[in-house]
Amino acid sequence: MKLLKIINIVLLFSFYYQMNSHLIIGFISFPKNEIAKKVARILINDKIAACAKIISGIESFYLWEDKLQQDEEVYLMIKSQEEKIEAIKHILDQEHPYKIYEFLYHRVESGNDKYTDWINSTLKGVKSLSPEL
Repeated sequence: MKLLKIINIVLLFSFYYQMNSHLIIGFISFPKNEIAKKVARILINDKIAACAKIISGIESFYLWEDKLQQDEEVYLMIKSQEEKIEAIKHILDQEHPYKIYEFLYHRVESGNDKYTDWINSTLKGVKSLSPEL
């Protein structure tokens, strides 16, 4: 009887987790607006991300091969689910022009329930398009 209760709790938790995937906000830098737009369209059309925003006019400073670099870039900010991270990386591996691209993300701990529900319902039930994911 005790084992049955534990199994029921695990199943309920598993169902809850599937219905309430952890949301992420991701940031990806691009050298040009056109490339960011292309990737945004792919992520949205394939339901890998629910929303994408392009932030222009970013000036980046970094070391590359021990030399200080300064470039103008754009940021693509996406809202997605943690389970879609590998699919996002797969798209970026195919479409991003940088050898080492920036893709940083963090888990969303809270937000407007109506908005987070919209993200989850937008992405619900869609499997990755990549066969290896």
